[in-house]
Amino acid sequence: MENSGYLSNLFMDDLANLFDKPNDNSASLSRDAMEYKPMRNAVAHTARLTEPAKNKLASVYENIKGRLKTLLFNN
Repeated sequence: MENSGYLSNLFMDDLANLFDKPNDNSASLSRDAMEYKPMRNAVAHTARLTEPAKNKLASVYENIKGRLKTLLFNN
């Protein structure tokens, strides 16, 4: 079986654990991925979130974007 599409099949938490998983509980892409996934799934399945939940989802999303930029451009 050819593995040319292997990277596109990785889940967000798999990528986060591969590239940015600290040994302690400090801020990381891995921690944000675990926090983001259930909120993302709730939106996908119900499309209804409370305003505080929407704000939290947006905040975690921005953390993920920022961490990815740091990983890609500062290493």
